[in-house]
Amino acid sequence: MKPLTLENYKELLPYLEIANYKEYNSNIVTLLMWNNLYHMYFETTDTYALICSKDEKGILWLAPHCKKEYRKDAMEAMMRISKEQHIPFSICALVKEFRDWILEEYPLQFMIENVIDAQDYIYDRFQQESLAGKKMQKRRNHYRAFLSTYEHRMQYKPIEESDHEAIYAFLKKWQERKKEQEFDSIQAEEKGMKLLLSNYEKLSLRGGCIYIDGQLEAFLIASYLSKDTIQIHIEKANSEIRGLYVAILKHFLETLESDVLYINREEDMGLEELRKAKTNMHPIYKVKKFTAHQSSLQLQQANDTWLPQIKQLWIEQFKEESEESCEYYFQNLYKKENCWILHSNDELLCMLQVRKMKISLENKGYPAVLFFGIATSSKHEGCGYMRLLLNHVLSLFPDHIQLIQAYNWDLYRSFGFHEQYTRYTWKLDKNAYVKCNGAWNTNPVNKDLLSAYQNFTSNKNGYRIREEQWYEEQKAYMSLWDYAFLSYEENGVCKGYFLIKETDNEIHISECVYDSMETLHSMLAHFHLEQRKVLLDMDSTVSLHGKMKQDIYMMVRDSLSVSFQEPLYIREEI
Repeated sequence: MKPLTLENYKELLPYLEIANYKEYNSNIVTLLMWNNLYHMYFETTDTYALICSKDEKGILWLAPHCKKEYRKDAMEAMMRISKEQHIPFSICALVKEFRDWILEEYPLQFMIENVIDAQDYIYDRFQQESLAGKKMQKRRNHYRAFLSTYEHRMQYKPIEESDHEAIYAFLKKWQERKKEQEFDSIQAEEKGMKLLLSNYEKLSLRGGCIYIDGQLEAFLIASYLSKDTIQIHIEKANSEIRGLYVAILKHFLETLESDVLYINREEDMGLEELRKAKTNMHPIYKVKKFTAHQSSLQLQQANDTWLPQIKQLWIEQFKEESEESCEYYFQNLYKKENCWILHSNDELLCMLQVRKMKISLENKGYPAVLFFGIATSSKHEGCGYMRLLLNHVLSLFPDHIQLIQAYNWDLYRSFGFHEQYTRYTWKLDKNAYVKCNGAWNTNPVNKDLLSAYQNFTSNKNGYRIREEQWYEEQKAYMSLWDYAFLSYEENGVCKGYFLIKETDNEIHISECVYDSMETLHSMLAHFHLEQRKVLLDMDSTVSLHGKMKQDIYMMVRDSLSVSFQEPLYIREEI
């Protein structure tokens, strides 16, 4: 491979255009500007171009630039070169599409890292130029403040060779105001900027500068990343002048052709101040970036060795869990044979668990699995690992009804899940229910609770077939969340129950079981004199006095040819 230079960079241009990754490392200007720091090398064949950064530590590849049908050939060439030099094979600055391709073409062969600090910020060109709309209010105010003071004292002009000396002098002053630890690549940036200015026309750069009272106070250098996207490589302004950063960008954008729709303002490098500034400009989206390291991954059932990491991930990802609820779960409910993990060597990447049960449909019991405890370590979120794991475990239960609850329902539609169960949460009108015919038992026996549940579900569909043991487990676990079973009795017979949680301001009933509407109304009269807000989670078969909110409760995957006919009922809390 040969070093990238100003004499040979044009060899790469056709390949960059073909790949069209639309991320800033795939811009030849970026590669040249930072070449002094990252030491870029490349080689081309008839079908692909390989680009890497090389130093005494080894090689770090960029994604191969070629048509999609030649990616495999290029990847094999990159892996061969790395192997010949006894260097671990890694690729950086991968866009999501290329990451997905690697996961598909090389399953369980790469560790993927979601590099948050390397995401490109993409903006609407015309929004940043016009400063119109509610989101641009603050920037618009800054710009107006700038004009009120400097409108007749400032001059915007395209960068010319005569501006170079003023730009270098301004850059020196700008650097003096910055702390070295904030920008550890300041010197490399200066060298790169000088290279760009020295080859301004050759590299087809665009840029502009603002003079105030004859003194240069801001400048900007950019290039075309694609036909519809301009990339900002350097943007410096006197931060003591309010609105100057807004002004230099706005005036520059006004000089561009109308077919430029987007602005790529590169990454934030993990710098909090820079991240805040770029976020406050309201990007329309970010280009996610990934790094891939060749490493063997393994899908397997959990064993005792992995329990400490599984518990740690459980606590990390499920913030609502307490130490007590976590400890109870893993001592009493967790089963290693129902937990699957994806790991690389000794590192746990993600996990999921299933709960096996039976679902009644049209008076027939079907085996079912509920997927829960789905978690990916924060370091590896967004890398596609859960997709690998979930698809694997789904394939293990082809003859089961497959159920899932989720924080984000949209994530699971691509796996074949769809909304099946609906929850209706009622804010009870307490004055509508006044007559209570029975008594309450704060310590009901499991047998009575199960009998009430079986009566309640006798005319319903899609419900879990429970046993007494279910209530024993629920009593202990739900008590950790301050829930308790409260049964309603008439003449010593259990007619229904609440699974209820009481706080200073609210009463929440997450399960309400009853044998008739008359019984339900009598049960609800328990709250007639209650001052607190009362919320009830109900199925679709009942209408109460009060206000109602509807939401999704459970999704089902079409794994069996079964029919979920109304009325449906299911409640699974753990």
